[in-house]
Amino acid sequence: AAASKFARKPLKMADVEMKDVAASPSADVKDEEKKEETTKKHPDLLTLEDIREQIKHIEKAVASKEPRFMSRVMRSLVNTRRKLAPRILRRLLTAYLTLQEGAPKKDEVNE
Repeated sequence: AAASKFARKPLKMADVEMKDVAASPSADVKDEEKKEETTKKHPDLLTLEDIREQIKHIEKAVASKEPRFMSRVMRSLVNTRRKLAPRILRRLLTAYLTLQEGAPKKDEVNE
């Protein structure tokens, strides 16, 4: 008799209609645009962006004398080496050399 005194009675709940999150059109459009941006990028471009990011980290490591930036680059070198192809290296060197040609030389600055 004591156990039945504390037994819970089942609650009656009304059915609730759940809204689908993907039903909002603005969220769908934004998600599709993000997917298109990531799928549009060619793997070579992604590799170039990775290398440029690594160069920025190396420059930051040299400027701030912080070894953690350089260690981050060292950890990512294995993956970068696997992705590196001759056409990527050619594009990287071409971009770097054209950038250097536009910069004044040390002799020109001193004069």
